[in-house]
Amino acid sequence: MPGDCLRWNVPKVTSELFDDEVVIVNFESGRYHSVRGAGVVIWNLLREGATRAGAVAACRARYTGGDQVDTEVLAFLDRLVDEHLAVANPSCPAALVASPASGLGQVPFEPPVLTTFSDMQDLLLLDPIHDVDDDGWPTTAK
Repeated sequence: MPGDCLRWNVPKVTSELFDDEVVIVNFESGRYHSVRGAGVVIWNLLREGATRAGAVAACRARYTGGDQVDTEVLAFLDRLVDEHLAVANPSCPAALVASPASGLGQVPFEPPVLTTFSDMQDLLLLDPIHDVDDDGWPTTAK
């Protein structure tokens, strides 16, 4: 299926993990996003490139919740693509599937949440930090 394997939309997007939240900045749109719940795990799976099925399987292994997990994970992935935070990965690695850590068991499923902010959009679009090269941002001057 086209778009089955996804990755972060680098260099147009950067992110930072803060405790139980990932903040993602899209330099092309000027919007920034907060990701919480299972979205943090899903976003990290996309770092290496993950198939949709791999992301669902990894979340199924980590969380209780059954079919709700499948539905929520796939909807979240679609939203990441719609917001141009994730893109198709033509050089898809083997499907990434995680299993729960030994002895820890599954934890209750907390649906992935993506909140979008545009209050700083004008500033992010004016600021030259969004002018990145293939190495991404930040990079040191050459």
